[in-house]
Amino acid sequence: MAGETKISKEIRDALTDAGYWSIRINSGTVRVAGGFMHLAPKGTPDILVLNPYGWLEIKTDKGVTSEAQIKFRERCAREGIRHAEVRSAAEAVELVTGWRSPAYVPSPILQPWAIALDKCMRGEKFEAPSPDWPLAAVADAANANARSAAHTLEARERAYQFGVRCLVLLKKARTA
Repeated sequence: MAGETKISKEIRDALTDAGYWSIRINSGTVRVAGGFMHLAPKGTPDILVLNPYGWLEIKTDKGVTSEAQIKFRERCAREGIRHAEVRSAAEAVELVTGWRSPAYVPSPILQPWAIALDKCMRGEKFEAPSPDWPLAAVADAANANARSAAHTLEARERAYQFGVRCLVLLKKARTA
């Protein structure tokens, strides 16, 4: 079984090879000559990925998520920031590549819409989860995504475009 440090290096190397920029983040407090050095806050994930932006928490096969890590993950979810736990380089590269997908959304509430949109964009048939899948929920979900994002005009525009694409998709699904 590889340790977390080895897995971290493998992940960063694989991300670099795949064209992604990632930075190792150390958290907590360490003893240094003359006292202690404070690093990133306790619970901060191990790797910060830039473009696409997101956090990766590395775990070994037997790794357990700490309470501080759970709180960090929950905050990311509230703020609309990508966060994931990974156990291998291959898993990390696949996940980060998915973050670049136009259908990726960090909110679990929006995932069914994103999956549907992605299938539509690839020309695949989409089956609505139920006959009464509400069209109004698309606008609500897109607006919620905009509010949970950076509260910027760009984030609201992305959410609006996402909602419009979902409406088109649902119309196609209902007429198919």
